[in-house]
Amino acid sequence: MLFCSKTTRILRISDTFGGMWRKIVLAAIFAGRAITGLSQSVEEMEKILLFYGVSSAEDLDSYEVEHLGAYLSRPLEINLVSPATLSASGLLTPYQVASLTDYRKRHGDVMSFVELASVDGYGKAVVEKIRPFIDLSGRDLSAYDERNYFQGSVDVKTGWKSSGEPTYGMKFKLKAARQFSAGGAFSRTSQAAGLLPDAFSGYVSYDFRKIPGKLVLGDFNARFGQGLALWNGMSLSGLSSPSSFLKRTSGISVSSSYTGNYSLRGAALDFTIKRLKFSTIFAARPERDGHSLMPALNVAWIRRKGVFSLTHYTDFRSSEADLSIPDMKTSLDAAVCLQGTDIFAEASYDWVNRCAAALAGTVYPVSEDVRMAALLRYYPSSYLSARSAAAASTTKCTNEYGVSLSGELTRGALSLDAAYFPTAKAGDDTRSSLQAKLRAEWNMTLSKALELRLRFSERLRSWGIPSRAEARATFIYTYEKWTATIRADMVKSDSYAFLGYAETGHKAEDISIYIRYGMFRIDDWDDRIYVYERDAPGAFNIPAYYGRGLWGALNVGWCCSRYIRIYGRASLTSYPFMKSKKSGRAELKLQVMSEF
Repeated sequence: MLFCSKTTRILRISDTFGGMWRKIVLAAIFAGRAITGLSQSVEEMEKILLFYGVSSAEDLDSYEVEHLGAYLSRPLEINLVSPATLSASGLLTPYQVASLTDYRKRHGDVMSFVELASVDGYGKAVVEKIRPFIDLSGRDLSAYDERNYFQGSVDVKTGWKSSGEPTYGMKFKLKAARQFSAGGAFSRTSQAAGLLPDAFSGYVSYDFRKIPGKLVLGDFNARFGQGLALWNGMSLSGLSSPSSFLKRTSGISVSSSYTGNYSLRGAALDFTIKRLKFSTIFAARPERDGHSLMPALNVAWIRRKGVFSLTHYTDFRSSEADLSIPDMKTSLDAAVCLQGTDIFAEASYDWVNRCAAALAGTVYPVSEDVRMAALLRYYPSSYLSARSAAAASTTKCTNEYGVSLSGELTRGALSLDAAYFPTAKAGDDTRSSLQAKLRAEWNMTLSKALELRLRFSERLRSWGIPSRAEARATFIYTYEKWTATIRADMVKSDSYAFLGYAETGHKAEDISIYIRYGMFRIDDWDDRIYVYERDAPGAFNIPAYYGRGLWGALNVGWCCSRYIRIYGRASLTSYPFMKSKKSGRAELKLQVMSEF
């Protein structure tokens, strides 16, 4: 990324040497881009975790990883794209989009990441988080970059599991003249019956220029405010650092995913007139006995220091018997940045259940390397959260009154979350329940090549298993193109659970090879331990290990030409230490990716 940030300067200097030198420089730049992203490594997953402010991949879902993984392989060109595209990416807050747009008008392109850190609303910490996903290419480069007029990618994958039928999938994206784009994906999972695909998604999008805005037909995302009323997609289960408190509103954005679980389907339009941005949605989907139709409207007032918006949607359900409205909400939200301090709030009213929910929080930079955050939330048990994804201690924004505090340092973070559930949780006979979570992380550099990462978490509950503590230590050794990792994990609840693995690998410009071998002893399903596994870019592989056994995996990536990359994965899990017989599982994967 640092190399890309210097390309504009290189081209300007090369003007003195004539057009031939310029072409040679451009060829070198494009060749370098063609071989990046050789594999979705643990390091790349850590960049995604850092962006969302979570410490474990189990807090994310497949769509979010797939979405950010696309920007790792083809970063967002923040000097060239429109404000609508900046916002739809979900990489920046509305205030950061407005601040960057104003900066570009007054000063031109951002030439370096140091310069970007000096823009209002960014700073060193923010830039470090978004740096892997953005590109600082400038106007001079765009004039010679033919990819700016037509870009595309094709991704084909297939797999086989010993416990199920073969799986497959295909995804493609096309973009022309920075205005027109189209994409689609389909896949078949091992749980599907027959051989036909069981998941589809696709879209066609057009960006307007005279009046900034876009039109999307097909699958899209609608994410407004802090997610209390309308936010299709992921809801973080827990708040592990200040970075996870404030959501980055993306408004309307296209969606093309192998799973297709969260996207809306229909038509969406947004446009901006001066400081007002209007977003309209008409989504539809079939139901068992009829159809669901959902019109929605968001009006945002974008100011230099923040954004204020109003959102309303109504969900109509039609059937042969009648027409009903099972869900209808109106929300008001605000997010402002005052001298580097983010303050945000949202209040939503559920018209069907006649109740209101609200949240309010702040992220305060104590210094350049220290940040603090606080969040209050009030989610009544009668509040319907089917389309909500606001911050919560669980995955649902209902039946919860809570408070969260967090602090983040350069080397670690500490967070505390307390929640009161007014209605009984599953399996509990009491009317109300309490829960408290504590999480601490610390990273130490032992030498130039060796790093130690420690994490401890404790969860206390008034129902079910009262206590669950987890301690994790990870050693990472890096020497030139070689890397080695050792992880040890222990969980204590009603019993003890252990997991550990060792991994070594080599990553060069055109090939990467990683071998992992691990073992686990986990007798209780509630003590299961999640482990992120290396896979191809865009894939999300985080199995839960349970039982007593061993596992091993081999991952290979090969850049066989300038535009084609091939990935392979083989894994085997066995349970030789189980008292009762348990079948093992084997898996093979092959994925081919092409970008042009």
